[in-house]
Order: sequence, then structure tokens, then C-alpha cells
Amino acid sequence: MHVGDLQAFSGFLKLCAGRTAQEISLSALGNDAGVSHNTARAWLSVLETSYIIHRLPAWRTNLRKQIVKASKLHFFDSGLVC
Repeated sequence: MHVGDLQAFSGFLKLCAGRTAQEISLSALGNDAGVSHNTARAWLSVLETSYIIHRLPAWRTNLRKQIVKASKLHFFDSGLVC
């Protein structure tokens, strides 16, 4: 996958760091970064493939709620978050 605008990607990474341990909203993240939600999804995939972030799936005792709820975003390196 190719990241064209490195400044926008760097800003996206900082926005992700500010949202660590929170539910992922691709549309809100994309709007704040100035990119589409499809680009935000692709960039999250790049970060996940690079072992920078980890998406923690929602867990509920009710399976229906578990499927509907969004996963949470976590960074492997807490120094990057700071």
C-alpha cells in the first residue's frame, strides 16, 4: 500500500495517538485528518501491518452487541503515544 502525502500521514498518526484506547470511528478520524474514511481505513491497515497499532475487537457477553460495537485502537509503543 502506498502513502502519498507524508505530512498528512504524520498528522494522521498523531491523531491516532490521541485516540489510543478509544473506539475507532473512521469517519471522525478521517474528517479530523482531512482524508476520506477509506483512506483512514487504508492508513490504519498500514499502521497495523507495521506493528505500530493493534485493533482490539469489542468484547461483550451479548454476541449481537459485540458485532455492532467498534474495536479499540492501541499502540504497541507507549513512547510513540507520548
